[in-house]
Amino acid sequence: MAVEKKSERPTAFFGPTYRAPEAEGEWELVQQLLRPIVSPVAQEFLLHYYISAKSWPMVLLIGRPGMGQQRLFDLLTSGIAGCSDGQIRLLPAQAYWSADKLEERATRPALGSIQGRFNTMAYIDMLSDASMPHNEGQTYFLGLDQATPEELAGYMELYLMKRNGSESNGSEAPPPLPANLYVTAIVPIVGGAWCLPDYLLDRVGIVEITLPLGQGETPSAPYCPPVGRQRLFLRSSIRDPERARRRLQRLAVLNEFHRLLASLPEDFSLDTVLTEGLLLYTANAFTSKGEGLLDRTPMANLRQAIDLQLAQRLLPCLAQRAPWTPEQSPEIVAHLDTIFPRAHARARRILIESNSAESVEAAADAV
Repeated sequence: MAVEKKSERPTAFFGPTYRAPEAEGEWELVQQLLRPIVSPVAQEFLLHYYISAKSWPMVLLIGRPGMGQQRLFDLLTSGIAGCSDGQIRLLPAQAYWSADKLEERATRPALGSIQGRFNTMAYIDMLSDASMPHNEGQTYFLGLDQATPEELAGYMELYLMKRNGSESNGSEAPPPLPANLYVTAIVPIVGGAWCLPDYLLDRVGIVEITLPLGQGETPSAPYCPPVGRQRLFLRSSIRDPERARRRLQRLAVLNEFHRLLASLPEDFSLDTVLTEGLLLYTANAFTSKGEGLLDRTPMANLRQAIDLQLAQRLLPCLAQRAPWTPEQSPEIVAHLDTIFPRAHARARRILIESNSAESVEAAADAV
């Protein structure tokens, strides 16, 4: 990854040479995913999306409408499972509800909100295909376009929350999602500030697209990745915190991970679940061979992984859970400056947005 000397910010992701497909490892897989993309901005978002998909069963692509969320979904899925019939589906939301769907939503909110709005049969067919024993080595990518946090809450309750095997109304709970099914929800937001409820933040990955990605060039023929790429992606995904901890310990960076977390401002209250999320993402930023996906140097790769999670996933919500006081804000911004440049930029943005909102509110009160 190239770095500008003045800003010390990543500008692009490049690999030196590319091996033949049959010798492809995860690091080479990622370089092949990034290779066709010219924009360094799109490269970083795609790499962040890739690591997030390895870490959580659902990833939210958040941003203003038209920022390129669908293109990011297409880039990741086609680079891993392209040309595989029926393994990639982006389901658009139905804008209006029929009377029977409204009634169904009232009685079964999870099914009504997700399956009712996103083509019930296509949704169930993909779940069924991914669950077949002979398909366990294949990756399935399901996209839900124009999803809302309320709908995702029902989805989480139905499939991802740990329960005792039954719903509150006494009906039998469905089986958990198969490990080879990767779900992406495109969530449009209006305005710069957003905050997810705790039950979503603790269990999903977040990719906030802050700059337009553009459409890119349409290839003359569909790209068909090597057959073994799907199994490689599945093997590389770590969803268990203990496995993540062991990987970082084996790579001799676990102590540095804890040191960096301890260096965060005291006002950041990371509970156990949020800390485990950081652990998962950081471990998935390394290949099983110890190669860094964000930076070839292990310690720099570790710092960049934590930095991305702070800027993209944690800071926006932590700042709204416990708003920073005028005394805290400058101290937090300055504290992040030397170690976490992305988080520092995000903290400054949060501070500017907060001051702007207060100015608008004060002007309205004056009128």
